[in-house]
Amino acid sequence: MEILVKSTSPFFIACYVEGRPKPKITWLKDGENIDEIIENNVEVSLSDDNQILEFKFATKKYEGKYECNVENRVGHIQPFANVIIEDEALALSDTNLELLS
Repeated sequence: MEILVKSTSPFFIACYVEGRPKPKITWLKDGENIDEIIENNVEVSLSDDNQILEFKFATKKYEGKYECNVENRVGHIQPFANVIIEDEALALSDTNLELLS
């Protein structure tokens, strides 16, 4: 999945899961645990039992491959999304093109 986000816009990635026993969800960005990004960072947070990864506003540093690692004793899945942040200038030119057409 690919998620296109306009620069400075808020966005979130959701990974809704159900299972018994209740699965443990961990997030990775570009293969690294996301804890380092969230720690002491008011711009990024996890909610709803780690199922939702929220960003207050999009910047280039949040661009990348996000994986939602879901695991319990029965199994393991790891869906992912590629997040692409559009530059403000690009976002404005896209809007202008839409208005002209």
